[in-house]
Amino acid sequence: MSRRFARVSLIYSLPLLAVAGPLLALGASRYCTWREDLQRERNIARVQVLPDASLETQEYDFGAMEPQEEGVHVFVIQNQGGGPLELSLGRTSSPDIRGEISRPSVPAGQAAEVRVRWKTGVCQPEYVAGVLVETNDRSNEGIWLVVRGRVRVQMAAHPERLSIPRVEPGQAASASTLVYSQVWSELPALEATCSLAGATCAIVPATADMLAPVLGSAGYHVTVTLPTDMPSGPFESVVRIETREGDQVARQSVGLEVPFSGRVLRRLAVYGAGVEQGGVVDLGIHPPGSVYQHRLVLKVRDPDPRLPLIRAEFQPDFLQATIGPAGMDGKDHLYQLEITIPADAPQCIYRGAPAGEMKLYFAHPRIPELSLGLSFAVMRRR
Repeated sequence: MSRRFARVSLIYSLPLLAVAGPLLALGASRYCTWREDLQRERNIARVQVLPDASLETQEYDFGAMEPQEEGVHVFVIQNQGGGPLELSLGRTSSPDIRGEISRPSVPAGQAAEVRVRWKTGVCQPEYVAGVLVETNDRSNEGIWLVVRGRVRVQMAAHPERLSIPRVEPGQAASASTLVYSQVWSELPALEATCSLAGATCAIVPATADMLAPVLGSAGYHVTVTLPTDMPSGPFESVVRIETREGDQVARQSVGLEVPFSGRVLRRLAVYGAGVEQGGVVDLGIHPPGSVYQHRLVLKVRDPDPRLPLIRAEFQPDFLQATIGPAGMDGKDHLYQLEITIPADAPQCIYRGAPAGEMKLYFAHPRIPELSLGLSFAVMRRR
């Protein structure tokens, strides 16, 4: 009886479910739409009370100015939001620029002026500097107001940095820069000093052809010459160039610094397979009972190309070495170095720590020795 009643109830309820289903779905859709509209209205209301900082432009190009000339420009910051906009000055990109804010708090719909003042230098043909304005606008918390333009150079160097990448030992290498002015019709008398001991500076008037690429009206050609007794390895130094005190053209002292760098090559260089940085030669891994010979080339950079070997010291002491001419016509400064692992060498590992070492001593006035690390092993491969 109960089963028959349930079956009859289901038959009569199916039409009701067919009608109620779409109505429930429609109600749920309208409810979701109402919730979205409500949230959208809340977001709009929230935005309407927030500040909104806006500018037509954050950069100002002043065109061209004279050296050590002062300039001023006014930037306008609009508050397009609904709440008060708070402004404050932050850092500046250089000490020769500063800003002034007309009003720190800007009501909705109003604006504030930021007056930016700067002073050009004497050595940079391009001027770029900026002032940071900090705001309470979360979408624009920091606004850089940038000033840029061209400046006629009072005194500058071209190039601004000198490089001498390869200096032969014993050679008086040199590099030059053009010191010029776009303001003075004649450049005042200059003095040049170098921080590198033994280096010399020569100053000669620049020609019109030299000055044309930099639009210079006057200038000097300054040459730095290195001493011949510099040690091997990298070097860095600075040339200080300044007008002489009391010069009638400059009226006040003007100076600039030109850094220069380079590397003095080794008097005795090693080339070949297995030569690694740090003066280490990788001889590889070799089985016991066999002879292994590793050949390298030595290059002498010295007026005296002779390289007579006095003695050789090894760690471990079973290693051997011989030196002879490379056998190339007109290349008496090249030698062949042959390092030998003999057949009776014991099984050992000299890779990493401890490492092997070789010291060669020569009867040469400026190349007394050559020291190399050796990485190798005598063992059977697994």
